[in-house]
Formats: sequence, C-alpha cells, structure tokens
Amino acid sequence: MIFLRQLTGKQLTGMALFLFTFLLAPTQVQAQGESFQEKDFLVTGFVGGQIVDLGDEFKDGGADIGSDVFFGVRFEYRFSPHFGVEGSVSFSPTAADVLGGPGPSTRDIDAWDIHGNLVYHILPESRFDVYATGGLGARILDIEAGDTENYLAGNFGGGVLVPLNEHWAVGGDARWFVYSVDNLDPSSAGALGVAPGFDETVYDLKISGGFTFAF
Repeated sequence: MIFLRQLTGKQLTGMALFLFTFLLAPTQVQAQGESFQEKDFLVTGFVGGQIVDLGDEFKDGGADIGSDVFFGVRFEYRFSPHFGVEGSVSFSPTAADVLGGPGPSTRDIDAWDIHGNLVYHILPESRFDVYATGGLGARILDIEAGDTENYLAGNFGGGVLVPLNEHWAVGGDARWFVYSVDNLDPSSAGALGVAPGFDETVYDLKISGGFTFAF
C-alpha cells in the first residue's frame, strides 16, 4: 500500500493500461483463431514424406520402391463448426529398384492419390484446430515399361492447424492409405520382376506439412 501511495497518477494509469493489455492479449489471440475457423473454405498446399508399405511387399517379390517426397493440394468446405468435406490430390515421382534379372535396374513410378474425405474438427474454438479425417478415393500407379494400375483406397488420419491470422494457418497432417494390390497387369509385373499372382493389402503412411488459406 505504501508503494502505491508513492506512485503518481500517470504511473498508476500506465500500470493499469499495461495490465489491461496483458489480460486482453490472450482474448485477441483467441479471436484471431476463431476468425480463421469461422471461414467456410480452406485451401491447403502441402509437401511431405511417405513410408511405402507396398515397397516392402514388392521387395519380397523382386522390387524395392523408395519412400520419396510427395506434394499436393486439399480443398475443404466447412459446413458446420465441427464438420467439413474435403477433396485432395497428391503426386509422388518415385522409383523401384528391380532386383531380379542379370543386374539391378530402375523403373520410374508416378504415384497419384485422389480422395474425398469427411473432416471432423475436434476443437473448433481452440487456438489449435485439431481434426480427424477419413475417406475413399483412388491410388494410381503409372509404372515405366508397365501399365497404369488403379486401386480403390481408403485413408484415415488427422492433423492440426495453427492460425497465423484470420486468413492463414500452418499445419501438419498424417494419414494411412489402405488398398489391395491384385490383378497386377502382366506387363507391370514383368517390369517390376514380381510374380503375376501378386496379391497383397498394403498400408502406406504419408506425413506432410503446409500452409492453409481460408476465405
């Protein structure tokens, strides 16, 4: 109390303003997050790495697919605070080392993932927008010296978005992609040194990060 009596009116006013600003700051940060999360449309550009379970399965048969980089874009329409629908496409220019034959050789494989998902935002009013997602789509493998293989693939996973301001956020995402590789075209099997009767269910893990624009 003695300390307070020694302060001038200007000093007391300055301290009060400082305290008010300090207490208001978390509210302002939260308001920015809510402003971002109130947007209906989200566009995300992302890049990441993948662990290709298909590579391990092919390796047993004669080919080893590398776990290379991938990149893509997602579009989400958020129709409620908790739920949204999403479409995504990603591309990975990978390759397979064919182990059979007179010597190792490499076959380029262009891998595409095209999917539609349902997104559940677990904490829509939080500073950190945590979400879970799952859906169906296509896994397309364009194999050099082989055919283009198309598979129905499911995916599930989740991630987090951290708003930077009312329009931009940074985030990370991890998803499992599950599909069955069967009826491999003979030309593709030959290009990869894999037996024509190859039939396996595989689980590819894709981990990515990127920036999201909301409007």
